[in-house]
Amino acid sequence: MRTILHKYSACIKSFFGLLVLIACFLGIDILKNPNLSAQRSIKEDVKRGEEDLIFDGMKIAKERIAEAKRNRSDQLDLANLGLSELPEELFKLTDLNGLNLSFNQLADLPPEIGQLTNLQMLRVTDNRLKTLSGEIGKLRSLWHLSVNNNRLTTLPMELRNLDRLDTLNLRSNKFVTLPEPITKLSSLSSLNISGNRLKTIPLSVTSMENLDYIDISQNQLTELPKSICMLNGLTYLYASDNQIKSIPPEIGNLGSLARLFLDNNLIESLPKEIASCGNGVLDLHLSGNRFREFPLEALGSGISILNLSDNQISQLPELFDREERPDSFFLANNYISEIPQSWSHIKFQGLNFRKNRFNQFPKVLLTMDSLFLLDLSGNQITEIPSEIDKLKNLKILGLESNQIKELPSSFSKLTQLEFLFISDNHLQSFPKRLKNLNKLTVIQAVGNPIRSIDPELIAGENILYMEIDPLFLESPNPLEMKVVATQSLIPDHFKHDILCTESAYFTSFDLVKKSNEERILTSQDINLIRRIQADVGDSQRVRKVDPLGVVTLPMLRKYYKDLQ
Repeated sequence: MRTILHKYSACIKSFFGLLVLIACFLGIDILKNPNLSAQRSIKEDVKRGEEDLIFDGMKIAKERIAEAKRNRSDQLDLANLGLSELPEELFKLTDLNGLNLSFNQLADLPPEIGQLTNLQMLRVTDNRLKTLSGEIGKLRSLWHLSVNNNRLTTLPMELRNLDRLDTLNLRSNKFVTLPEPITKLSSLSSLNISGNRLKTIPLSVTSMENLDYIDISQNQLTELPKSICMLNGLTYLYASDNQIKSIPPEIGNLGSLARLFLDNNLIESLPKEIASCGNGVLDLHLSGNRFREFPLEALGSGISILNLSDNQISQLPELFDREERPDSFFLANNYISEIPQSWSHIKFQGLNFRKNRFNQFPKVLLTMDSLFLLDLSGNQITEIPSEIDKLKNLKILGLESNQIKELPSSFSKLTQLEFLFISDNHLQSFPKRLKNLNKLTVIQAVGNPIRSIDPELIAGENILYMEIDPLFLESPNPLEMKVVATQSLIPDHFKHDILCTESAYFTSFDLVKKSNEERILTSQDINLIRRIQADVGDSQRVRKVDPLGVVTLPMLRKYYKDLQ
């Protein structure tokens, strides 16, 4: 983050550069012309502005240190002050438990850091660190250390003395190998070394017996390291965005694994031992790989959720005689056109077939009365069968970007339905009894030639968010109604989060504050709010329209007019 003085200094530099360009164009040498004393003044202002930036940041830091000393505070925040060095007064606060030095310009941590022996949490993220002082090994009380987004290539051997360290974040540095001192941290349970340049993980990592969480994503690994697979206590393993081509059989050792992320790699097949992972609770994420065939190895008793989206799978396996299978499949963006009849008796909870090649609603789905999530968006479906009401437990339904002309009257019997995404179809109306769906909270139907909406549907207390296209709407006119919205109403990647996230997130989704007002948003209103958010750049400032964070559409329009 940049302070006002940062911006002020940058503006002066830009202005000076512009003057130089103009002078060159006119054949004037500003730097040597004694009659242009303003040039010298500008250069001095630039230098003085940079000095003031450092001085002001240092001044604020010293004030906060003095305040912490007076109040005997054990926490100190010196983040985002533009500091290139630390004030000497800091190292006299020997009772500090927490210190935040993030978002500064520190090139190193001075040896005096070792004087803060009571520190338990130290954050030095987003600085310019190339090394860490060996004195950091004297912080024997430290249990959390974050030095992500720096320029580190090595760690001091003294780091191994931090025998209480529980969490270490080294994300986005320049490590090409796993620093040896890390493997000596016997208490470490969480390690993030993603976004570096690792090609291998040494066998010595197996000595970290308490490691529960490790993130090795965004490195240069070509295979999942066998050494990682020997960490029997691992619960979370993130290895996405590498160049991994193969998974070793040793993966079966990870019996306690709850989540395994291998997205965006080069994997084409799985070892049969993958079925031994997870003890029936493993979420296995393999999207963005090179699977051409469905990996049957992933259907063991250990897998709970299987994500194979963004691959090249065209055919699904027969599952009739297989009781061991995931509860939820995510198979978006493949080449699937049909579902085997043998799937009819499987008690799936979630199925995502977004952007495949279905030209009709798969009838086999109608036997799966345990489904709570079904996404068939982005196909070529023209008709929804009247038996849709058999999906009595359905909560989230995605039917966007198909060729659906109407919803059958039986649709109003989906009494558990909460989220309906049906934008970009050919609907002209909703079923008359849709208002009876007391749990229906969200209807997104923009891109349909809808001519009328049942007023009782709009007035219902349960509908918190409805997005439609007003071009064809005859009655009631939503632009004449009072509209209530909050910032949480339109979160980023809203549909993606609902349709592609695990079920735990669905049940507690808090969309909008309760209100007695009628609630409906058109696509024009949505775009208006998005423009306001983009222009302001800070959602908190939109909330200044109303202290409670609840704003009406007229308020938003007035606010946007004021911005212009």
